[in-house]
Amino acid sequence: MADKKVFSIVVTYNGKKWADKCFGSLESSDYNTNVIAIDNDSSDGTPEYLSLKYPGVDVIKLDSNIGFGRANNIGIQRALKQGADFIFLLNQDAWIEPDTLQILLNEINTAIDIDLLSPMHLNGSGTALDFQFSRYLDPVRCPGLISDLCLRRTKSVYKISDVNAAAWFMSREMVEKVGLFDEQFFMYGEDDNYRDRVQYEGFYIGITPLTKIYHDTEDRPSELKKVWKEYSLQEIKMRVNALNPNHGILSKLIVVFRKSMSYMIINIQDKSFLSLMGNIRALASGIFFTFRYDKTYKK
Repeated sequence: MADKKVFSIVVTYNGKKWADKCFGSLESSDYNTNVIAIDNDSSDGTPEYLSLKYPGVDVIKLDSNIGFGRANNIGIQRALKQGADFIFLLNQDAWIEPDTLQILLNEINTAIDIDLLSPMHLNGSGTALDFQFSRYLDPVRCPGLISDLCLRRTKSVYKISDVNAAAWFMSREMVEKVGLFDEQFFMYGEDDNYRDRVQYEGFYIGITPLTKIYHDTEDRPSELKKVWKEYSLQEIKMRVNALNPNHGILSKLIVVFRKSMSYMIINIQDKSFLSLMGNIRALASGIFFTFRYDKTYKK
């Protein structure tokens, strides 16, 4: 497998504080990887620091913050043009172990049907699973893993229905068929949407307990929190649901009403009328998106 070209893509935005952990870990990888950094107009000197400290990194400095998915698309397109066999997406606040890429490469080539593979995600200190990642490991989303861990009989790869894009190792074949991230998602929701499209195209997602990354989500910069506040979580969920090519229009509408009504009942009980208005707006958006995007991605 030593001849396979692996490109690692990192989108940066005021991420200088993690640069040495993230890019240092890629530089120290046992398996050689071409690294592309796409900087979303950082103001903390991130691209300049990378160019100086890591001259082997292909740094693409943008003139504005175009969002996570769109910036990743620039890196993915460059990697494909340069002959990438596999693409590894890594968050700027995450870092790998020396054997991570080698193990991911080995397992994605031996596992049946797996074309998107993720390692286990620990928190930044390495003392526990990353909380968001741990939510994907329940028996419904990831059958067998918890039981096998308890009984000390773990397999090398488990199929999983969903995992966030902090560390995605993807085959060229899958990327060329599924396509790029949907750029209407500025940040958050783009990985959920991509997951739905991966499944629609007949590919499978997996995780491997054989290696891990460290994901420092507890210490993200305030700029990300500001973006998050400006981008409604509920409306993102509604748009993801509306764009899901695996479900028909009736199924999508049922999901929209079920989710919206459950939130609105809680809002009424808590007398949270401002939140209630927000969820009413999300419901209206969900209905609009469902009818507008019903044919999206379908062949």
